[in-house]
Amino acid sequence: MPSDKWMIALDQDLPWGRWERRVFYVYPGTKLDIPISINVKEPFEIHISAGSSLSFWDEGHAFVCHMERESCLFHYGVAKKAHFILDGKAVLIHKNLIQNPSLESSEVQIDLNQEGARVDWGDGVNLQNEEHYQQNIKIEHFAPHTHSECCLKSIIRDKGSLNFVCDVFIREDATQSTAHQKNLNHVLSAYGRVTALPRLHIFNKNIEASHGTATQPIPEEILFYLQMRGLNRQRAEQLYLESFFRDFNTNISQGDGE
Repeated sequence: MPSDKWMIALDQDLPWGRWERRVFYVYPGTKLDIPISINVKEPFEIHISAGSSLSFWDEGHAFVCHMERESCLFHYGVAKKAHFILDGKAVLIHKNLIQNPSLESSEVQIDLNQEGARVDWGDGVNLQNEEHYQQNIKIEHFAPHTHSECCLKSIIRDKGSLNFVCDVFIREDATQSTAHQKNLNHVLSAYGRVTALPRLHIFNKNIEASHGTATQPIPEEILFYLQMRGLNRQRAEQLYLESFFRDFNTNISQGDGE
């Protein structure tokens, strides 16, 4: 999670970007290390020009993001409703951990419009008490040599519940494209619930695609192995869950009362 953010208000022009009504244009060749955060409550658009690279910290916005050729966007946070449109060789990367979610649902659509566009979308969801989260993702491959990775991992405690729907479409013209989906869940109570629907819609034979989902408690053989190395059970569970979410570079707190 970024510690510093560049807050942008509506109509605030910057050396590397400007507003035109509710569209924020990022100038060509922009390279930003500090994530931007847009302080706008209503729906808006971001237009990332060719060759630009930046990070966007999303705080529950509804927006459309158009990425020109060879641009790169690192997306953090949770989008209420987001639509990403990627031109040739544009790259979208999303890695995020969701704890104590401020939104109950997120809807994301990603269009890989031109050759070489790629997305790597990964979420970790940590739910407890009676928290509920709904994640809907739709990825469309429209052009050849496009690539998508979509992975959601969850830890469910108490009466937490997760609904995950991921639809990936590989259209007729998207030859030699690749698409991989993965959903892994650990349910740590008798009352936790996961509903997962990873789905592929393939209209082209000359592609590579996979999908799968698995839900289980923490494997006892792994806990036994860690306890044989001198860890107590609580610390063994903690270490395993931290490694489960290692892609998100964060510590996972034990649930209340653990």
